[in-house]
Amino acid sequence: MSRVDRILAGLATYSGRDACIRITSYIFLFLYGLLIDLDQINPRNNSWLVQNLLLFFSIEKLVQVSLAFRVLAKQFATTRIIVRFFDDLPTIHQFYKHYIKTFRTQTDKNKNYIPLVNYRKMAAKNKNSPKEESKPVPAEPVNQESYLLQKLSIITDNLETYQGRDTVITLLHYIALIIADLCTYFRWARKKKLSKLFVNMFIQLSSCRVMLRIFDDFSAIREYYRFYKNEKLKKTMNPYVKWVTTINLIFWILYNPFEHLGWLGELKVIDVDHESWYFYTNIAWAGGLFTSVLLNFNVVVLYYMQMENKAKREDDKNFDSSKIISKTQMTQAAMIAFRDFLDWSIAIHFMPDGFLWSGKLHYYQVGLIGVCSSFCRVHTYVINRQ
Repeated sequence: MSRVDRILAGLATYSGRDACIRITSYIFLFLYGLLIDLDQINPRNNSWLVQNLLLFFSIEKLVQVSLAFRVLAKQFATTRIIVRFFDDLPTIHQFYKHYIKTFRTQTDKNKNYIPLVNYRKMAAKNKNSPKEESKPVPAEPVNQESYLLQKLSIITDNLETYQGRDTVITLLHYIALIIADLCTYFRWARKKKLSKLFVNMFIQLSSCRVMLRIFDDFSAIREYYRFYKNEKLKKTMNPYVKWVTTINLIFWILYNPFEHLGWLGELKVIDVDHESWYFYTNIAWAGGLFTSVLLNFNVVVLYYMQMENKAKREDDKNFDSSKIISKTQMTQAAMIAFRDFLDWSIAIHFMPDGFLWSGKLHYYQVGLIGVCSSFCRVHTYVINRQ
């Protein structure tokens, strides 16, 4: 495994991505600390770094940069707080697992306790007594984990990966959107301003997902590079499928930097029109989802075509068995196509007015579509893990 593969494998875990976010947060906090005394006009009171920077930049520009560092450090710290919201279950799992292990160890010690005996008398008695055939000792049943411990193990194993934790955050942020919209229909909820609270929760969870996707650029570029270098795969692919796959990978490569620029512009870290970059992000997102639907739907069509030609395929001795699509692969491709179609419907909703059904869905409808998509994501992710 190359060094790049090891880095990307580390980013695929929650602990690896959390470590990168923590390091980045401390870097921005350190840079903000160096520039924090820029409100003093006298350069002699500033640090050595600031005195040198003032030779090239104005105080107003450095103050703006220092505030940008503070905003970024705060955003990274908030993301870590939200992500650690799910650390309770792994902690409970470790405690419960330790408790069960300690209890079983103590029980086994009590079962295997042998009182002290006179081994000389025992040996003499065995020498004088006739030898009996030794009977096979039945094997003790293996202690299986309890049902609760098994479920906790499955949940914690999935939460230890970035994709598993991102799936749970996606589900929660769509649920918050549904509740925020439903609160506008009740008078008591409007008095307590619950809708605003859940909208803020939705915004924070969405911002957390954006922060976690900061490191997805490398994996998207690697996927395109692998496909570009795999000449054997491209020769066996249908020309239309090959072009759709290439367009799909290009869309996902463009999606990440567009989203980063829009996010930084929204935080006023850089001077760009964040609405324009979010529009480009939405186009890349919709394009990547639509091409993904086509690719996975093609797998379903090929599966049913090979089922119709099963008798001819069995008679053909030169048929390549590696091209056979299993029923599990077909089911997974159908689930991914349905999931991406739901996400594509949400992407169309956020397009400019006048394009298909853009802007015509209520927020609770967007939330319901997102919840269904999240459940499909959970299903496909669990199948991949198994």
